[in-house]
Amino acid sequence: MTQDIPFVDCNCVIGRPGSREPEMLYRTDDILSELEYHNIRGALVHHTLAVEFNQSYGNEALREDIRERERFFGSWVLVPHHAGDMPDPENVVQEMKVKGIRAARIFPKLHQFDTEDYVCGPLFRALERQGIPLFVEITEIDLADVHDICQAHPGMPVVLTGVGWGSDRNLFPVMARSPNLHVETSKYQGHNGLTLLCREFGAERVLFGTGLPAMSPGAAKAMVMYSEISHEEKRMIAGGNLLRLLGAEAPPAYREKEQDEIVCAVEAGRPLEIDVLDAHAHIGHDGCMGIEKTALHDQSAPAMIRSMDRAGIDRAFVSSWIGIIADEKAGNRLIAETLKRYPGRFWGYGTFNPNYPEDIDAELGNCFGQYGMMGVKPYPPRHKYPLDGANNRKVLQFADTHHLPILCHYGGSAQTSVTAAQVEALSETYPNAKFIFAHSGSSWGAAKSCAAVAKKRKNVFLEITYTSVTFGTVEHMAREAGVDRVLYGSDFPMRDPCPQIAWVAYAKLDIEEKKQIFAGNLRRILDDIRL
Repeated sequence: MTQDIPFVDCNCVIGRPGSREPEMLYRTDDILSELEYHNIRGALVHHTLAVEFNQSYGNEALREDIRERERFFGSWVLVPHHAGDMPDPENVVQEMKVKGIRAARIFPKLHQFDTEDYVCGPLFRALERQGIPLFVEITEIDLADVHDICQAHPGMPVVLTGVGWGSDRNLFPVMARSPNLHVETSKYQGHNGLTLLCREFGAERVLFGTGLPAMSPGAAKAMVMYSEISHEEKRMIAGGNLLRLLGAEAPPAYREKEQDEIVCAVEAGRPLEIDVLDAHAHIGHDGCMGIEKTALHDQSAPAMIRSMDRAGIDRAFVSSWIGIIADEKAGNRLIAETLKRYPGRFWGYGTFNPNYPEDIDAELGNCFGQYGMMGVKPYPPRHKYPLDGANNRKVLQFADTHHLPILCHYGGSAQTSVTAAQVEALSETYPNAKFIFAHSGSSWGAAKSCAAVAKKRKNVFLEITYTSVTFGTVEHMAREAGVDRVLYGSDFPMRDPCPQIAWVAYAKLDIEEKKQIFAGNLRRILDDIRL
């Protein structure tokens, strides 16, 4: 393992939650073991009890749980003092300093308080005077309120955690006006997102975080290691910025241990030297910078190929943004042009809108008679038409006749997405088609539902991708449905492909099982196509 970029996690929670999946970690020593497994030297942690029960009780539990554990830095969960459930802010902050607590967190929506000056002003001023950084989850606060806090308290570092790849249109103006605002990386997984963030605002305002124990920590590491930024910028993001804000030293390095070649490549930010085939990707027109409500960066084929080469992705299975969202004819033409321009780097999914059944015959002829497509990508979320509806039967029958893969967006209702029950029934009706659950690792509920269907039906497969990179679901799907049913996919270039690579790379599977997920299973599907 490389040791020259010390990683220290700024976004980790410990303690026993009120509800959990059986595989979810919560014991302090288990979190420590997971940090070591991923070569993350330490973590800034807060306690579940301070979030879910009572702040003072949970903060004291945190002190007990991290006592004499040099790899943990403590963060207290705070609320305003006016109701008497927390002492005066000056006293709280002094107690934090005495007890070695180096950061504060707030949960305004969950704990039902506003962040205006008349409510939180005394608390924020006390933190500002001591230079204590304030952490807050983006789901807990509006960006307009983040802006106001940063403007009113320029000496208080504010770290916004859980920032997703779709937030840039509002995030960037706040960042531009707020030099004391920092962004945590666990969910900031947009294609080349960290590279852009560093270019726009400087690496010193970006902090590595994992989202443990809910999220697989290797994903956030890969986002840093594969970004096109300097070695020094990687060091700053990985741990240097957090340690500077905390006034702390990095915990000691771990003893070097043997890892398989896949993990070693990710640790070094090198291209994987095994076959890697992406089962779920998209593509935009040259110059495409967004779709509908979301700003997206670097969506063109040249930008994608650059990232694929950097990560070691040999080939990606793509559908076009315009094809699944607005105009399937233009989208299919874009895929055809891409396949011609970049032979050997992409396969194409054909898209068909069941709301226009009069066009389906012609598009089937175009996609599979002229364009060289190899699969089908229905999209109920946009079309608002169920996968098992009558207007989809012709496409499904064509896929069955020719043994094609069908990439099905899992989740939501039957009208707006794809359910497990639908795929179970359709996979029996069309036994030669290969039904791929997209986003099957997005949550424990998804992983369990999709794996249960794949276990019953031999023509059902599980594609993993989602920003959540849910801890443990890759192993669960491999165990329950069989490793031969799990496919690497990234949703690239909406998301960056590297976090999804690391989700598999660090999974507790042997190297041959990882190779199946990265390429072998998709290749087997493709080898069965009969066009």
